[in-house]
Amino acid sequence: MRSIDATQIADGLTATTFTDRTLSLTRQELCYYLVWPVKDGERGTYANTPLNLVLGPALTAPVRETFPAADYTLYPWTSESDGSVYLWSLEYGGSNPPCDDQNGDRGLAMFISTAANAGLTGSLTSPKISLA
Repeated sequence: MRSIDATQIADGLTATTFTDRTLSLTRQELCYYLVWPVKDGERGTYANTPLNLVLGPALTAPVRETFPAADYTLYPWTSESDGSVYLWSLEYGGSNPPCDDQNGDRGLAMFISTAANAGLTGSLTSPKISLA
């Protein structure tokens, strides 16, 4: 099953690889696929592809994003962490030390670092950008 549109793409496959040739995107989308094993008519526990797979056409450089109103205008930005605390967030203004956004649109990306998340790593990943 494809996450973007909850479409079942294939059934009865025996191969260990599959290429989705039915998806046509005009913008970037986060996508993952769920795969269920079936044996003797019984469906097993699903597995999924990585959750941060970005499909669709790349943006053309240069790219500008200011996170207006603590949101994004370009899609998809993804934040990941190796712990339960996410280290990147979108905010109206900064804290510790307090700071305003750079251009008055009430938005910025902020890295949060405290003793509670010492030793964790986190990333904020932009949409795909073509450097061609």
